[in-house]
Amino acid sequence: MQRSDTRRGNGCRWLALMLSLGGLPSAWALQVKPMVFDMSALGQDSRKVISVANDAATPVPMEVVVNRLDLGPNGEMIRTPGGGDDFLIFPPQTVIPAHATQTFRIQWVGDPDLPQSRSYNISVNQIPVQPPDSAPPGGTRLSLQIVASFLTTVTVRPAQGLSSFEVRGAEATKTHEGKPAVALTVENTGNMHNYLANARVELRAGGWSEKLRPEDIRGRCGPALVLPGHTRRIVIPVNDLPSNPGPITGSVTFGK
Repeated sequence: MQRSDTRRGNGCRWLALMLSLGGLPSAWALQVKPMVFDMSALGQDSRKVISVANDAATPVPMEVVVNRLDLGPNGEMIRTPGGGDDFLIFPPQTVIPAHATQTFRIQWVGDPDLPQSRSYNISVNQIPVQPPDSAPPGGTRLSLQIVASFLTTVTVRPAQGLSSFEVRGAEATKTHEGKPAVALTVENTGNMHNYLANARVELRAGGWSEKLRPEDIRGRCGPALVLPGHTRRIVIPVNDLPSNPGPITGSVTFGK
């Protein structure tokens, strides 16, 4: 039985702070691009590139690991081991020289007739290295080793399909910082993923309304990926929301 673990958030994750013998250059010296990208199951867009820049003064060993990814109703990441056979990755492991950039070529080799979009985490992991023991006789050599793992999110779409967002609910809420917001619940009834940040959203309550463009949504709650067959609750900060707005309705439209 495979075990899945649930984690919140997007983008770069620090998976471990490890005490060990030896040390590696600071993880802050590594930059990975892109952190989120899409691919197609067919055609030229079935191939992508991940770039890792090592700004440190020493070489860094890296490896690439693939996990299946699902999203919970609040956007929580649910990672399940597996999915590596769906991609051809070259190189799978390498040592990136100091002040150099390494590109990892990612190619979809899974089902070309993919029935609906599927998401993965492609983790770019720093490999711990244990140097020779140079501690004095009878002494102990201990240092802090920071091991970084950068989680990129890739979603593969079928060659043909569409996404369709249906609004299932909207309610007044607060952000983690206590600011007014609307929690919009949307369901993707199509077979292709999409992002709320690609849409125009209109919120209404009594005499109040607000129209949000894609750039507004992206700046307030990020891309907000919604997978096909999934329902997701997305919290959108709204500064001018009345204190007692009453029932809230919303609409989502794609295109101009």
